[in-house]
Amino acid sequence: MKKLFLFFAVFLCSALLFAETGDVQDINACEYARKAKEISVWKSYLKAYPEGACKFEAKNEIKKLKKLNSEQKGEEDSAGINKKPVKYYR
Repeated sequence: MKKLFLFFAVFLCSALLFAETGDVQDINACEYARKAKEISVWKSYLKAYPEGACKFEAKNEIKKLKKLNSEQKGEEDSAGINKKPVKYYR
């Protein structure tokens, strides 16, 4: 009985050890995406880890960055940047 208990304890520890290596890669990729603050990096994270630890955060960051980019574009348009030049005729 002791041998069976020891076998399950070793099996459980090794399973937890190998399961954590995937989590470490997921967490490292999430930290990288946080530091990059770019939509493309968050999309790459979601593609690589669709059920990752930061899945919810990635979706929110993509929405937030898209909104921020569209607001910045709107400010540029209202400031006269990115508009067609006006032609003056004599």
